[in-house]
Amino acid sequence: SPVYLGLILAYLFNPILKMCEKRIFRFKITSKRKWTLKRVLGLTLTYIIILIILTITFLLIIPQLFVSFNDLASKMNGYIDDTLKWINEFLSTSPIFGSDINNIDDALEKLLEFLDITTDTIYTKVQELVKNSSALLTDYVPMLFDYFTGIANGFINSILGVIFSVYFLASKEKLVAQCKKVLRSFVSQEHYNGLLELANYTDKTFGGYITGKIIDSLIIGVLCFIGLRLFISFGLMTMDQPFALLISVIVGVTNIIPFFGPFIGAIPSTILIMVISPIQAI
Repeated sequence: SPVYLGLILAYLFNPILKMCEKRIFRFKITSKRKWTLKRVLGLTLTYIIILIILTITFLLIIPQLFVSFNDLASKMNGYIDDTLKWINEFLSTSPIFGSDINNIDDALEKLLEFLDITTDTIYTKVQELVKNSSALLTDYVPMLFDYFTGIANGFINSILGVIFSVYFLASKEKLVAQCKKVLRSFVSQEHYNGLLELANYTDKTFGGYITGKIIDSLIIGVLCFIGLRLFISFGLMTMDQPFALLISVIVGVTNIIPFFGPFIGAIPSTILIMVISPIQAI
């Protein structure tokens, strides 16, 4: 896993390294020592840029996300009361459900009757749950332990992945040359040239896709934030600014996922707004 992660990180960081070596450290290479110096400076600046990006992300976005979650938790009871009030008003005035359902309690009672669920049935199920609680704990405690172990392993693998990425970037020309030698020893010259052409085309296409997708998602997140702020300014929505930032981050990050990303981001965002006001969510 660390090796695979290191390859992925090296591939993603390589454009930054090439930019640093071509645009910033542009001195001529007259010896192997100068080439090594240029590569070390390029690598150092590359990881400094990555670190700055991550730091800005954590300092600007993460605190706002905590504010959003804390604000949501503190106002959750009020949001739930408003939602229940809206549901009761909708049920009492809607002709669809009939005159015998005036609030959510009546609706739940009718639902329980339809499902043939009585108070005795609920009490029996609760008793069964209490009796089986020890068995549930026995089953889920190892799963919880495995979960936290997986998190620790993921953290260690991430650190090792970063170390591997430094090695891959530092020796990328040598590694590519070795891969070409291995490939040439197994295939003919014609197939070798075709595979190299395919690899270059794939690298150009996939690299452009990743870069374009990140820029596209950044634009989508910014536009979403601007749109929500306009809705708030014109009184069409009553959410606070941290909620607008939280939803914009969700929409922007999930937009990176092809095809299904926008839908994946829309679901939790709609639920968050629905807690505040179902009408605003619509």
